[in-house]
Amino acid sequence: MSSGRYVMVRYRRGRVPGGCPVQEALSREKTMRKQNERAVPAFAAEPEEATWWYENRKSHDRGFAAAVENGAAQVLIREKLLERKMPSQVISLRVSKADLALARRQAEQKGLPYQTYIKSLLHETLAEREKGKAG
Repeated sequence: MSSGRYVMVRYRRGRVPGGCPVQEALSREKTMRKQNERAVPAFAAEPEEATWWYENRKSHDRGFAAAVENGAAQVLIREKLLERKMPSQVISLRVSKADLALARRQAEQKGLPYQTYIKSLLHETLAEREKGKAG
């Protein structure tokens, strides 16, 4: 049964010679035994996390492909993403120069526009607090 969550799955061209990378990954998954779910550990820094994801990429690729095949995850296409886009409202906030400079610096490090970064921080914080109330 699908939990309603979506996972974006991207495959590089030419990754599996001689055929469609997604289809070959799915057919390989059918023949493999079901593996235990791998927990993602806590990381001290982004380079450590990047290394872990890189070293475990093949097992996660298989897991994502299996999730797409059994309906637990769906591949999102541009049209589906646009359908899910929530309307937003324009607001104005007064933010200290120091906080704005910090947000801009952090957004730049992540390669994001600073307003998008601030919006994501607000969303994550609100969701965490709401989850904390329920639990």
